[in-house]
Amino acid sequence: MVNRTPEAKIRRVQRLYNNGEGLSVAEISRKTRVPYSTVYDYTRLLERGFSSKDEYLRYLNKYRTCRGGKKTIEARKRFGYLVREKREGIKISQYQAAKKVGVSREAWRHYERREYIPRGANFLRLCEFLDIEKKDLQDSILEDRLLEARETLLT
Repeated sequence: MVNRTPEAKIRRVQRLYNNGEGLSVAEISRKTRVPYSTVYDYTRLLERGFSSKDEYLRYLNKYRTCRGGKKTIEARKRFGYLVREKREGIKISQYQAAKKVGVSREAWRHYERREYIPRGANFLRLCEFLDIEKKDLQDSILEDRLLEARETLLT
């Protein structure tokens, strides 16, 4: 269940930010009892030219990728499909899979929706749990991520 901030509080946050004599995001958050991240979403993101948090997230998903630009987007797609296929193959829910790997259900959802590729130990645990091997990845970015995760654990 998503907890939505009432419109009146959003307007108050924006009013304090615009007319608040230099109040910081943290001060506005304390004053309005709205979470810091929400205050940030409705103030700083607007400053940066985004009309909503959804627009910002779409921007991040499309343009702000780690090394590789378009290649990274394609890697996320391949990885997301692979994770979902493997999970459905062993007939468990996203929640059960996330619990066994040690990540949140939300993180797992992001992997399957092709929004993120985990790093480090999470990537390695996920690959081990789903029995994903280097040959399954078929992508240099994903193979590099696997090698990087293994090296991190060895040091």
